[in-house]
Amino acid sequence: MNKIQSNKPLVAVAGASGFVGTHLRRHLSEVFCFRALTRSPNIVAQAGQSHSTEWTHCDLYSLPQVSEALKGCELGLYLVHSMAPSSRLMQGAFEDTDLLLADNFIRAAESAGLKHVIYLSGLMPEGDEDLSPHLRSRLEVEHVLKSRSVKVTVLRAGLIFGPGGSSFSMLINLVNALPIMLLPAWVCSKTHSIDIQNVCEAFECCLTEPSLGVGPYMTSGAMRL
Repeated sequence: MNKIQSNKPLVAVAGASGFVGTHLRRHLSEVFCFRALTRSPNIVAQAGQSHSTEWTHCDLYSLPQVSEALKGCELGLYLVHSMAPSSRLMQGAFEDTDLLLADNFIRAAESAGLKHVIYLSGLMPEGDEDLSPHLRSRLEVEHVLKSRSVKVTVLRAGLIFGPGGSSFSMLINLVNALPIMLLPAWVCSKTHSIDIQNVCEAFECCLTEPSLGVGPYMTSGAMRL
């Protein structure tokens, strides 16, 4: 583990190397220090301490490892989303993977005494009917995270655009490569995109404003971005 000595609050981040996690650490590095959880030994060995981040080897499938990694942290960001079957679960469905990892994280967060966990979920339609498998899974993860004593805030967002994001680059590649394209029926679904900067600002508000963060108002709340 690459430790950082600082008086700033220490925030555990699951999904720290992803698109959102990278931007969040950069945006909030003046206010917080981060403990980034990764199961890649290479990242731990090669990563420096940029963006006030210390990297620690931690497999979210292992509750003891997550519990150890979260010791000393005050806050947590949960940015993990499984999009494919996992060989670790004998090709189990991604829904099962999501639930297992989320349950391990919130159990460890409770044991470590974290004050507040923020989860980035999907943008849900009114009512819970006819959810896609991925949205249904994210809603189930919300319920799992809220099942413990740790205070949890859920941020719900649709497509997130910004440098380094898969949605952003995919859209550019499609526009550049295809003069015309037949679209499937699901593209008629109404949704709202959001810039990564606005997502970072929403996380900052939840972490720094008592009425939106560790106060009782958002104990089990969900905010639509």
